[in-house]
Amino acid sequence: MRAGTLDCAITGAMSGNTIGLHEVTGHLHSLALSWGLSLFAANGATWSALSPALRSLLKQRLPLLERDIWAAADRETSEGAACNTGAPACKTGRLGQMQRVSPNSADRARLHELLGQTTLPRWLARCGAGCAEVWNNTLAGPAGVTATATTTTPATSTTSTAPATSTTPATTAPPALPAPPATRTHREPGTAPARANPPTGR
Repeated sequence: MRAGTLDCAITGAMSGNTIGLHEVTGHLHSLALSWGLSLFAANGATWSALSPALRSLLKQRLPLLERDIWAAADRETSEGAACNTGAPACKTGRLGQMQRVSPNSADRARLHELLGQTTLPRWLARCGAGCAEVWNNTLAGPAGVTATATTTTPATSTTSTAPATSTTPATTAPPALPAPPATRTHREPGTAPARANPPTGR
């Protein structure tokens, strides 16, 4: 980006600060692009071989770990934004002078449209009818989008009218997000597009 060969980069708020994007970009958009998800799973035979007490303990504690992971991700995202914009809340990163851009109603409406008309239908086409049922039992409410088993293309998707705004932990993980706004933008998952400064020749 310093050499002028790249117009944008995509990463997280704190990750971008760590690699120095705040030194070569001027704007930070706070609408998330995507999230990295983790899964805890156990082989059925191995799980059954555990003592009832240990299985009970894991069932009690793993949700708490999940909660703490989401909380840590939220803190890191918030601090990353603070560091990139030079806010006092920055404790572990490097202070930048980026301008934070917040999503407006048009951004969120576009996000909701893409989720219902493109992302969800294409996922269902790959995943199958059973996935529509799972979606509707878990994420349809928070996302504001209902899936149908026959949805295989954007034209046949079923959506609601409420914008998808949930980014809460557990079963309400944030949905897929809209295309980059305007030109020469830099988008980061967790916080995101930042406009690149003109090349400095460095």
